[in-house]
Formats: sequence, C-alpha cells, structure tokens
Amino acid sequence: AIKSAEGTWEDFPSAAIVRDVGDKAPLKVYGATFRTKRIGQSVPYPSALNEIGVTLSFNIPIPSAARPRVIISGLRGALPYGTSPDPLDASQFPLRSASPMPQCTGMMRHQGWLGCGAFGIVTGNRTVGCSASWIQASSDLAIDIINDLDAETDYAFTFTIRNPPKAQSAAVPRVELQGNVPILPKISMDRDATVNLQDLGPSVTDCNVCEQALPYWHLWAGA
Repeated sequence: AIKSAEGTWEDFPSAAIVRDVGDKAPLKVYGATFRTKRIGQSVPYPSALNEIGVTLSFNIPIPSAARPRVIISGLRGALPYGTSPDPLDASQFPLRSASPMPQCTGMMRHQGWLGCGAFGIVTGNRTVGCSASWIQASSDLAIDIINDLDAETDYAFTFTIRNPPKAQSAAVPRVELQGNVPILPKISMDRDATVNLQDLGPSVTDCNVCEQALPYWHLWAGA
C-alpha cells in the first residue's frame, strides 16, 4: 500500500514484469530427450565375435556430477567378450572408441568429442573409464557417464560380444537414462543402417587414407 496526498492508504497497482526473451525467460525449461540412439553390428554369423556400435546424443547437456547412468536392454542371447578393465569386478568389460583414427569416426562434431572416454563404471570412489557392466540376469548393459556431455553432440563407442549359437531374429534394444538428471524413460533404439561420413575432412578422400578405420566403416553400415 502507498499513502496518498490526502493521507489515506491505497493499494499499489500491480503490473506485469517485463521478462527476458529466449532461454533467459524465467522458468523456461526444455524437455529432455535422446537426440540420437543408434545401434548396429559388424557380424551376423552364429557364435562369431561381433562388434556392437552405439551412438548417443541428448538435446540438453548431461553433467557427470549428476551421476547419470545409461541402461541398454534387450540384448538377448549376447555374451560380452573381453577382459575386465577392473581387476576387482569381473562383470565389467571394455568399451572402445568408434575408430582408432579420430578423423575417420564420422562423428567429430567439435573438439569435445570423447568417444568411449565419456563412459565408464563408477563404484564408490573408483572410476574405470571406457568400461561397461553386464547384468547377466536381464541381458542389460549398464554404463555410467563419467565426463560432462554437451548437448546436440554424438558420443560413440563399440564393444565386443559373442553371438548366440543359433539363428534368431534381430533384437530390439531399448535405452534409458537414470540418475540425478531428467530421467529419460526406456525407448527403442534405432538400427544403424547408414555409413556416417558427412564429417570427414577434405584430406580424407578415400578408404586408403583411413585404412585402420575400415572395419568400423563396415560396422556403422550395420552389415
């Protein structure tokens, strides 16, 4: 209330606050979602060692301080292959970046691209990078995000499994995000069916330049 010239108290009229625009507008909140959720393989043959490739991105930044964890489910019949990077936990197995040659990944959105280095397993105060945990009972893959992830940026990794010994139809993997971040509910992943070469630099003109990356080009083709 305010005091008038006549000495009476009157209500002060309300007024709308002029708000900022765009992302600075108060209480504007983006809905969190997976922007990319691709998965592919390299070998379709029974009992063969098979490289599985995963590419993930989000429409918002994902801070590692929020203890985010990615769960990929539906990998029925798969048997993870490789020596555990953590001698104290035999359930872990190694992740690798999509290509040993960064200029051949086809995923270098900017200098912050981390490949498998964005992911690992956190147990108490111990963090093991480029590592995942296999949940045998449910055939789920659990991966902690151990580095901050930028929005609208692809992060990719591969891991090796042994295929089932008998023929089966393609799995339908699903992915979800857990932790102290916006929880992203379980959603079906997209089958990786195209080679992603749009980000190759002008010096990379043919496969001979990226000979070490050839198996990974095959992998991302989903063959």
